[in-house]
Amino acid sequence: MEKTKVKLSELQTEKRWNFSVFSSASQKAHEALNKLRYPVLLLKEIVKKTERGFSEIQKITSAEGIPLLSLECIKPEGVVIRNANKFISLEEHRKLYKSAVKRNDILVALSIRPNMNISAVYESDYPANLTSYLAKLELNERVYPHYLSLFLNSSLGKELIQQKAIGSIRPSINISHLLELPVPLPPLHEQKILVEAVQNKQIKALELQKEAVKLIEEASQLIETFFTNKQ
Repeated sequence: MEKTKVKLSELQTEKRWNFSVFSSASQKAHEALNKLRYPVLLLKEIVKKTERGFSEIQKITSAEGIPLLSLECIKPEGVVIRNANKFISLEEHRKLYKSAVKRNDILVALSIRPNMNISAVYESDYPANLTSYLAKLELNERVYPHYLSLFLNSSLGKELIQQKAIGSIRPSINISHLLELPVPLPPLHEQKILVEAVQNKQIKALELQKEAVKLIEEASQLIETFFTNKQ
């Protein structure tokens, strides 16, 4: 475990008992931000609207209805609606209009999970709502949604979020702290170029994974056939 000496005055400036801000990983993250040639803005400067899912939702069912998106819906490939296991009626969905999601909303996990994606862009026109473990962000025109999601899921983004998190056993972040997150902001066309390059690599990686699964299955079949024919 890393040992860090912190002055009381520094903790008072931080306004909470958050030693992770002074860790070597934290210092490296801020050094990386300072070296970038792009302006660094706070998340609240590029977000038009933000809303968290409600914790006290009435009439939740496990049957069909409007899906309540959960942490399990945030995956590397995006928002996986079929992973939702709780649903609400259309009537209830309309009552909870503030947390209803729409295309290009960014979903952010408020519970920090090791080695898991924090964010994904909602790319469907299918109606859905949120559990209290997720928040949605609606961005202004300066930010490409997929760019921000890539940044939040990067090692740098995750480290910066971890610094804002509260709790050690089950760390979480609230919206007010999330909105204070520093975000490097290249020009919009550069954001899109980066996203396209990353997505092309991800598509290729998925294709290779599928091919690897196929080859493993074929290898297993060869073994089974060999021993079956020798009997």
